[in-house]
Amino acid sequence: ATWTAWQTAATITTTNATGSSALTATARCFQYRATMSTTNTAQTPVLDDVTITYQAPYDFNFSLSADPNGGKVMKGGFVTVSPGISAALTVGTAPNPVTFSKVSSTLPAGMDVTFGTPSCAITCASSFTITTTAATPLGNYAIPIKASVVIDAQNTLIKEVVYSLTVEEPFDFSLNWTGASANTTTQGGSVPADFSVIKTGGSTSEPVTFSYSTAAQGISVSFSPYASCAPSDTCPPTLTANIGTTFTGGAGDTPFGGPYTITITAATATLSKNIQFNLTVTPGFNFSMGLNPTSASLYAGDTTTFTPTLTTTYNSGSSGTVSYTVTNPDPTIITISPLTLGSHTFTTSGETFSHPPLNISVSPSFIPSAPTTFSIQFAGTSDTGLSRYATYVLTVYPSFDFTMQFSSPSTGNFNATATPQDSDSGIIYQGASLTQAISLAFNSPLPQTVDLVSAIDIAGSNISSSPAPNQCTSQYCTVMLPIISSDTTPENTYTITVTGTGGGKTHTITYALQVLIPPFDYNMRGWAWSDGIGWISFSSRNCDIDWDGVMDRVNVGSGTGDAAADAQCPVDGTIIPNYGAHLDFSSYELSGWAWSEHIGWITFEKTIAGTPPKAPYNDASQNYIALLESGTIKGWARAASCMDTNCDTDSEWGWIKMSGTATNGSPYGVGSAVSDFTGFAWGSHVMGWISFNWQNCDIDVNGTWDACGLSGPSYEYKVYALGTLPNAPPVADSLASNFLNRCTSPFAPTLSFMYKDNEGDPLMQYTINIYTSTGLLVDGPIYVPGPTVADTFLPTQYDPLPLQEIPVTYTYSGTALQYGNAYYFTVEVRDEAHLN
Repeated sequence: ATWTAWQTAATITTTNATGSSALTATARCFQYRATMSTTNTAQTPVLDDVTITYQAPYDFNFSLSADPNGGKVMKGGFVTVSPGISAALTVGTAPNPVTFSKVSSTLPAGMDVTFGTPSCAITCASSFTITTTAATPLGNYAIPIKASVVIDAQNTLIKEVVYSLTVEEPFDFSLNWTGASANTTTQGGSVPADFSVIKTGGSTSEPVTFSYSTAAQGISVSFSPYASCAPSDTCPPTLTANIGTTFTGGAGDTPFGGPYTITITAATATLSKNIQFNLTVTPGFNFSMGLNPTSASLYAGDTTTFTPTLTTTYNSGSSGTVSYTVTNPDPTIITISPLTLGSHTFTTSGETFSHPPLNISVSPSFIPSAPTTFSIQFAGTSDTGLSRYATYVLTVYPSFDFTMQFSSPSTGNFNATATPQDSDSGIIYQGASLTQAISLAFNSPLPQTVDLVSAIDIAGSNISSSPAPNQCTSQYCTVMLPIISSDTTPENTYTITVTGTGGGKTHTITYALQVLIPPFDYNMRGWAWSDGIGWISFSSRNCDIDWDGVMDRVNVGSGTGDAAADAQCPVDGTIIPNYGAHLDFSSYELSGWAWSEHIGWITFEKTIAGTPPKAPYNDASQNYIALLESGTIKGWARAASCMDTNCDTDSEWGWIKMSGTATNGSPYGVGSAVSDFTGFAWGSHVMGWISFNWQNCDIDVNGTWDACGLSGPSYEYKVYALGTLPNAPPVADSLASNFLNRCTSPFAPTLSFMYKDNEGDPLMQYTINIYTSTGLLVDGPIYVPGPTVADTFLPTQYDPLPLQEIPVTYTYSGTALQYGNAYYFTVEVRDEAHLN
């Protein structure tokens, strides 16, 4: 019951007294009017059901309310009321928490009430949830909610509030097909299928959302006019599921066949219903499309019109129509005609259609600074949505140009915008030659020809020079420029200009060639060692291998077969004068110079050294101070720096005795074995013993010092002459070649020759060069040590030696040989006497 105070006393007084109740109400009379309802609409309340009791007041009180105080729930559903039921303290202090509870006996069938917070300290609130089931009858109910606070063991203060609840019928709907135009379509096609959604239950409608599912590949469904609507409210009488297939020619296409099951689902938050559609897919119209050619290239300013052919082939499936389009990437530069390509209908599988001629050109005013590529896309789209594409790539290169520069190695002078573009220089002696490599590069791979010619600035030079080959027809070329002087070429500096002309461009490079008269060629080489002054060089060519007056550290010992002490040479680029000691093979006199970095020049020239202090050759009538006699050098050499010191006070300063008797009575001296010198010379004062061959101290030649007071690994050095006494150079003849494999690269020909030496000197080294039929060097020099041949002879300058004649073979393993070309090779042999 809901009680309403109808008439009360005008005032209420409160008396507070120590030891008494905190609140004592004055006696008064109340009259109530009750509005009654039941918890079940099937029952009618009567006054006899109402009992009014008087309860003595407590020291506290509270009020109870529900917010909201009423609502609705669908049968079988639930409703949560929030904030729910609230207990608020009105007087005093509650001795215990308030507990919320339901009155189970008043609930209709299948209904229950639960509380979010069953118990709490006043003032507080709790939401509550009313749950119904399928057994709960429809209707209006007053749901009593109780709140109680325990006062003591005998007393509990209870309050009650009523929540008005209406149980309604739940929403329901039906889902059915209403018609489909067909259940078959081709790949890439679609089928519209109509369906309806009708509300079949509930007082209000709810939104229904449509979706689909299928195991078939490439099938999609769209819904119209809505993908979500409320039946009997926003949903029209008929909706359509547009069932589409895929056919793009890719892996995701819908395969033909079936029938494929497509499930259409309509769902609310609590309901879901399905209907199914079976779709059969037939093969779709399939075609291919291509261009011939697919690309073109041109130089800027070229007005050529390109005419690629666009061809389409009907491959499979039902007949169809293809519509064509072309996309111009830049109409301000590219002109395409026609731009409208139309369409073509294919009726027979295998049918081929070539589109009428297409014309593509580039504006001559377009001058790019770098290669520029334009992609022109042609598209063909069938009436079922299948698209094919073909791309025509057009590359425009800057106006033709090329560069020339010396290579191997680079000069560092190259400048593409300068004239000449590159320059280099070199020095040769009269009668000598050199070859320069020239690299050409075009600014594009397009076909072009550059012609090459060379010219020499001074007439009568007797210098020949002609580029080989004299044309470059590919993007990158290497051209050889042989420069050959004659014995009569005047000593001078010549400028050789190579001019390249092609494609309207001309560029040059220049080579400054200095031709010198050959200096005297001293015939002694190698190094000697002094414990006092270190290394002594007997020739400038120990370090200046190419004899151009400049130090060549990187070439020291390269291919010579000599044990050159390159560590004793100066830094690269050092100017080296021509010097050396010389042995006259007719008179056996020694002349010339040697060099020590610590003591300077050492001379065999009597005009510089003066008259020796003792015999031999201290006779003023003799114009030499050293002579090779019976295999031993007799006489003297002298440190030339003595002429700048106090020689007068010590006339023996700087003299080096080449052979003699030591103070202990033992003989010493420098002798010759073939062309090599062995033994020791003696230099007084700081020079001491001077060794002419490392075998003086590595007697068994096993790589370890075993004499001279030395230990550890040995290293080779020696002084030698180019030739022996008497001696003549060896020869190589009977040259031949044999190809074991002339079909597969590398070809590996076997080159053979006969080595002959009249003095019986073993072959020390041979050098092979391979040339083209036009004289262009393609590989070499290839240095090969001679075969190991036992040398049983110990020749002196007087020993007659038997002829040595041996066959030699060499298998070429390089990659310079090209199939279909002719080559020839040369052989240079060197004997033990260092004669070539």
